[in-house]
Amino acid sequence: EFSWQHFVKSSDSMSDASDQHQFHLVDIKLSASPKLLMEMSDVRVKNGEMAEFNCSFNGQPFTGVVWDHNGQSLADTERVRRSQSGGLFSLVIQSVGVVDQGVYRCTATNQHGQNSSSAQLTVEGEFTKTIETVQLSEGGQAFFRYIVTGDPLPEVQWLKGSFHIQPSGIVPMEINIGNSAKFECETEDAPNVSFKWFKDGQSIREGDKYRIISRFSTSSLELLAPTKEDSGEYTCKASNQHGSDECSASLSVTGKSDACVIVCSLLVFF
Repeated sequence: EFSWQHFVKSSDSMSDASDQHQFHLVDIKLSASPKLLMEMSDVRVKNGEMAEFNCSFNGQPFTGVVWDHNGQSLADTERVRRSQSGGLFSLVIQSVGVVDQGVYRCTATNQHGQNSSSAQLTVEGEFTKTIETVQLSEGGQAFFRYIVTGDPLPEVQWLKGSFHIQPSGIVPMEINIGNSAKFECETEDAPNVSFKWFKDGQSIREGDKYRIISRFSTSSLELLAPTKEDSGEYTCKASNQHGSDECSASLSVTGKSDACVIVCSLLVFF
């Protein structure tokens, strides 16, 4: 609401010429809905840190101020605090987590209307399980596993020293005709997992040629007496109610080496 004073001159034709002009003091008021003076800014913090949003309106007195998160109204809690100082409004969130991500909006209302400002909160991912040191003999296999959180899932890079490690893709494996070959698939911290095996995109069922054993977070596929026709790409798909993931490896039956075990390790973020 804006106001000022204005002098108005009037005349009275019936009065004497000496006092025919009179001045009146008039109050003029102009009212309007809240006007945004300072917009909210997007906030990016790490998991567990504090997030704060601020915005400012004029147009007092306000009849109501509402904060919402993804369209749901917010109230004060142990972690969430709202405050107001004149036309400045603040929202503080302590110990943010992935569930706190989204769009936050502040809406100010007076008797003439309302206005709002909004911004995005992004919570950066963090390692919830760190990489452990591995010791092994020369020629052995080493597996490095980790778990990260974040929504969307953070992009992950592997480094050896200062060198960026690129995925090597599917490594061809070779066995002798008639020797067994075994594929193993393992998921990481994924409950109620079911497994399916495929060869060149076609589903594999247990029978005289294939033996499939699935238990908890692991599954294995064994080719009992492979022939050259069994060469191809083998895929293990792990699924539960939250989603699915898969890994693949190729097999070449050429008679150049002995029986082998091919291991696929799945980091499934269910």
